[in-house]
Amino acid sequence: MDPATAEDHLRLVRSLGCRSVHIGGGEPLLRPDNLGEILEVAGRVGVSIEYVGTNSSWFKDLESAKRILVGYPSLIPENFI
Repeated sequence: MDPATAEDHLRLVRSLGCRSVHIGGGEPLLRPDNLGEILEVAGRVGVSIEYVGTNSSWFKDLESAKRILVGYPSLIPENFI
């Protein structure tokens, strides 16, 4: 999902009283730049992200995983790896 569409949907769910969602479906971490933009949009519209579901199909090795995960300020790779 592109960030503009995500913003439309997040604004809608927020207007209906939803304060948090989770992100899943497909594999969000195959496009980490896109996911980062969507996380920023969620923060702007006041919707918390409970968690991001992953099947880890993007995982190749420990170092590449750290490079992807460190791009998200709310995640600290050392806590997960």
